[in-house]
Amino acid sequence: MVLIRRKKRFNLNRSDAEGAVQRTPIIDWFFALNLTNPHYYLQSVPLFLKPDITPEQIKRAVMEITIHHDTLRLKLDPVSGLLHYNNELYESSSYLEIVSSNGYTEDEKEELLGRHWAATKQSINLETGPLFRCLLFPNAIEQKTLLIITAHHVVIDAVSWRILLEDLNRILNAIVNEAPLPQLIRTDSYQDWAASITNFIADDVINEKEYWRNIVNSFESPLEVDYEAEGSKLIDTITKHATLSTNETVQLLTSANLPYNTRVVDLVIAALMLTCNHLYKKSYLTIEMESHGREPNIGDVDLSRTIGWFTSIYPVKLNLPDTMIGEQLKSIKEQLRTIPNQGMGFGMLKLEGLVKSLSKRTIRFNYLGEIDDWNIQGSLCELADYDTGEEQDPENQFTPLLDMMLYVQNKQFHMKLTYSSKEFSYTSIDQFINQYVEQLQRLIHHCCEKENLEFTPSDFNTIKIDQCELDSLFL
Repeated sequence: MVLIRRKKRFNLNRSDAEGAVQRTPIIDWFFALNLTNPHYYLQSVPLFLKPDITPEQIKRAVMEITIHHDTLRLKLDPVSGLLHYNNELYESSSYLEIVSSNGYTEDEKEELLGRHWAATKQSINLETGPLFRCLLFPNAIEQKTLLIITAHHVVIDAVSWRILLEDLNRILNAIVNEAPLPQLIRTDSYQDWAASITNFIADDVINEKEYWRNIVNSFESPLEVDYEAEGSKLIDTITKHATLSTNETVQLLTSANLPYNTRVVDLVIAALMLTCNHLYKKSYLTIEMESHGREPNIGDVDLSRTIGWFTSIYPVKLNLPDTMIGEQLKSIKEQLRTIPNQGMGFGMLKLEGLVKSLSKRTIRFNYLGEIDDWNIQGSLCELADYDTGEEQDPENQFTPLLDMMLYVQNKQFHMKLTYSSKEFSYTSIDQFINQYVEQLQRLIHHCCEKENLEFTPSDFNTIKIDQCELDSLFL
């Protein structure tokens, strides 16, 4: 098999983006939510800085970041409903607020920081901008300097944070060492990507219409609520947390994927299927899946160093066959492999009005992968164990039925499950979480104990072969 990789088109001399950005699938999805307060839909990262970094150095670094990454200068035009680049914010001082805590006790510092941070988040407005803000608190906690960075979700996602922190670290290193500023790589703009979607729809995903319509029209709920409710708000939600051991996590990431040539996402989705089948007798279910959305085959654009919101959200309908666990895992793997273009086509077709959204709420499932690379080697800053508080307005609607976020950090698998107390009892959610962990452990142990390899049709993408034919070949 020959792999052909598209050459990255790093463009150090790309000019700043200007004007309007066409609607992208995820931005369209966000505004279709009709949230009570769409301005308050944020992501934040708290950082502890090395003690010798001065506020002036941070101010300069933040300015350089906003000059380089034009996405951070976007704001919403209320007339057109489109995001526009606001280059009046090119070197604006409004990106950074410095809070002095001189003369305050530790308890008073905590209260001061909380008050300023709440005000900073509430001040973000889609129509006026900026949608990217920083709060610097010298000697904030135990004499450590805290920098909290926040951005409205329409301009950033999980991959973007890694890019932003890497660039911030490089700039800071240069400033602190009085060296020339680094020539940061500039790949295609968010505007370029948005424009490329139209051509991709016409050329590649238009034939997916029936595939997605069938999924939407044959919705199967994955679980049953305990209480009927008109709707839930974030203020009604509770988030619970579960983990695997370090050893089980290592197995999940490595040896558990060998016998069936699976990916981690195959195993964690299979565990969800097994959980819903065990608790609710569900053999068919429809869920929403999230992925990073930066697929290399979508348009002739390079997004490897581009900041923006690229997330793809799409419905997936799965069937759990009444067979042994190994056959069930192989079936789930193959069903996930048949999703065209990693689900990107659904949002694109919905953007054009060619398919509809799911009519009912369901589980929203997001496996983020390993996020340890946010801690950058030799960094002048490190992730702080600091609670940045509410990232959304508590009065905003809670749009999924359950929200499952899974990730690996510090070599340990984590699951965060958010639910509405108006719809589920504490006992039901506990049972769900315990059963999910048990089923995932069961899959890991089964795979790690299996000695022989078993293939599925997707392992042979150059020939057309079904599972029965494969099984007869490898008897």
